Amino acid sequence: MTLTRVAIAEVFGISRAKIERLAAAEVLGPPRRQGKADVYDAVAVAIAVTGHEAPCLKCWVDVTNFSDGKSGGRRERYLRLYASRDRRACSPEEQAGPRAGICAACCRAAVHPITSDCFACGGGDRLAAPQRRFRR
Repeated sequence: MTLTRVAIAEVFGISRAKIERLAAAEVLGPPRRQGKADVYDAVAVAIAVTGHEAPCLKCWVDVTNFSDGKSGGRRERYLRLYASRDRRACSPEEQAGPRAGICAACCRAAVHPITSDCFACGGGDRLAAPQRRFRR
């Protein structure tokens, strides 16, 4: 699976400027041209941004409000928060995030948008395209 820079900003909630810095430093890996956009390997991006192949997207969002009194950027705070949390603290749907797909096996919106693995049952065949959940 691949992600454009716009999709990276949407999934991880980071600024376009931050993405540009990561791309310039070649941390995201080499881009491939797809249509009019450069795309990056989704798993490589996840590891570069969060330190995990399939990050818990709820913990990634929560880390903006997380302070343990230690220094470090968002990635370091995420890794500390993720290590300190019980995995049951986040539901499979929360772990997969707002762009989760619906699993064909268990019919839950828990298919991770990056790895295509279902956090609920371990399956991964998508029944439907990623769901967009808008706040009102």
